[in-house]
Amino acid sequence: MSRYLRWLPALALLALALVLAGLWQEARRSRTALEREHATLTRLLAERAPPAGAEDVARRLEALPWRLVAESSAVAAADAQGLVTRRVEAAGAELVSVQVAAPEPGVPPRLPLELRLVAGDHRVLRDLLHALEYGRPAFLIDRLEILGEERGARLRVALALSLFLAGDVTRPEEESGG
Repeated sequence: MSRYLRWLPALALLALALVLAGLWQEARRSRTALEREHATLTRLLAERAPPAGAEDVARRLEALPWRLVAESSAVAAADAQGLVTRRVEAAGAELVSVQVAAPEPGVPPRLPLELRLVAGDHRVLRDLLHALEYGRPAFLIDRLEILGEERGARLRVALALSLFLAGDVTRPEEESGG
């Protein structure tokens, strides 16, 4: 009988890996759908806008609820850190560290974040991933890495996230206030 019990932790980790793989696939599908939705909205808004109305299209895109509105990259970083902290705590996980990088230029600009956290179990991790991707503004999960297990089946996790920003907060003159 003890021979079968030796395989129980490995089977539990295999089941967890399968659940997380399913969550990862769903997150990738959600991200693709969100990017498709953004492209469609951009095209539709551009078609409806008058030919000289590029500013109007940009203003409409900035008002979409899945983007973080901030007047500078420093404010965006602070707001993103606060948002992710509240969502991690609401899901029942314990945040170990948050690192916010400089916004990446693009349409729309993206703010990358790196998280390290401890989740009570796979259900807490699932709830956290759902809260991050489906909350407003939405965080996109770029990378999920399970670093190991602590006593009591608590998972140590590393996440790389991105957050779309409204407006171009990547310009240096906004940083200096001019």
